[in-house]
Amino acid sequence: MKITNATGGLLCLAGMLLLGGCAGGNLLTVRVDRIINRPPENQPIIVRPFRVNSAQVLGDKSNVESAMEGTKDRVKSNIQSFLIEELQNAGFNAMAYNPKARPPKDGLLLDGIVRKIDNGSTAARFWVGMGAGSATIIATIRITRSDNNKDVLAEFDAAGSTKGEGGWSAYTDSAQANSQRLAKAVVKNYFMRKPAAGEAR
Repeated sequence: MKITNATGGLLCLAGMLLLGGCAGGNLLTVRVDRIINRPPENQPIIVRPFRVNSAQVLGDKSNVESAMEGTKDRVKSNIQSFLIEELQNAGFNAMAYNPKARPPKDGLLLDGIVRKIDNGSTAARFWVGMGAGSATIIATIRITRSDNNKDVLAEFDAAGSTKGEGGWSAYTDSAQANSQRLAKAVVKNYFMRKPAAGEAR
């Protein structure tokens, strides 16, 4: 359901559950959506490293300070690099944020905060499977104008999860794998989404 706010912007208050396969990414609740249509492929999309300092870390080794900080650092760099890769593979003009360079006036700035990194249980994934011990990363993504980061064009949550993975796949680096799944979900379900009925491209 979309409603128009007092300034004429469109807010999308619909919860989305876009799931697929035994492992993958989800696009969760969309709170603000003023982009609506797929951005032009030549429009610069600048991706900043996601903020992870306040992320809740759960599951395996979450009680080991060095391991917890290492996981945060990997997620921070992985999400940025995977988002750039997925956007570029989809034909978009994506690039890494450079604090020393002046941002283009006609670009988009993609930023985010990682809310939760749940490492789950490797043992439960290996021996039980079927979703037991699943690992998940959840982040809030915000898109603004590159020359005005106070002008919020979109804000939504996304997740990457191992879901029902089991067996030897339980021993893959879940932080890296779920960072990529989250990035894929953002690109596929937001940037490459199909227009709703009645919407023009």
